[in-house]
Amino acid sequence: MVKSFLQTGVCAAAASVLAAPSALGADIAASVGVEATTGDFGAAANTDILIASADVEVSNERWALRFSVPYIWVDGPTEFIGPVFQQGGAVSEPFRTEGVGDVLVTASRFFLFPASRTVVDLSASVKLPTADEDAFLGTGEPDVGVSVDVLKDFDILTVTAGIGYTVSGKSDIVDVQNRARLSVGAFRTFANGMRAGLVGDVREPVLAGLDDVKEISLYGSAPIGERVSVIGYALTGFSDTSPDVGGGLRLVARF
Repeated sequence: MVKSFLQTGVCAAAASVLAAPSALGADIAASVGVEATTGDFGAAANTDILIASADVEVSNERWALRFSVPYIWVDGPTEFIGPVFQQGGAVSEPFRTEGVGDVLVTASRFFLFPASRTVVDLSASVKLPTADEDAFLGTGEPDVGVSVDVLKDFDILTVTAGIGYTVSGKSDIVDVQNRARLSVGAFRTFANGMRAGLVGDVREPVLAGLDDVKEISLYGSAPIGERVSVIGYALTGFSDTSPDVGGGLRLVARF
């Protein structure tokens, strides 16, 4: 279960929960997806965000290496810096920007415990500063993150929990801080291969002094043929650093 750095992008907790079991058997997987969110983020009017992303993963039952590339559109009064929202209040002109976001590279090591029906995922990630910091799409510096995620099968439900910590590269344009995250969730897999679940996520903000990011996501996945599956999700936030509502769709192909 990989905790994506695109916290405002790919419904990271839901996507990571769904990815873990499939990563155990796939050699190569490619996916494309899109997410739309909207919220006021503490400002006087809403900011709309659309993120399209493409991922490639190479894996076996013990390890996985993933690359994720996003493209971001932002329209509203809230300046966007990667996962950072500069909360500003009312403005006379809307803020608009778009472009390639920061590339995320993640390496994971899976530890399987068949007797207890448990999977432990140790992951390390590096955010490469590919986004245009002048367009408020990134901080212009790399970040490094580590995480531990646990998946435990209880027949009817599979329960998940994860913790992570990110060390932020120091930026010349914004005072970012290191931050921790916690996620818990559960999902059920059905006989036809469909899956449905719920996950909650709490993260410290990238900027000191802001509320923690608090989100909950409802998601589902279904196979389309032998090698393709679709993932859909809806999310809502409970703080000024979270979107009010959002949703996304992702197609995954395995080779």
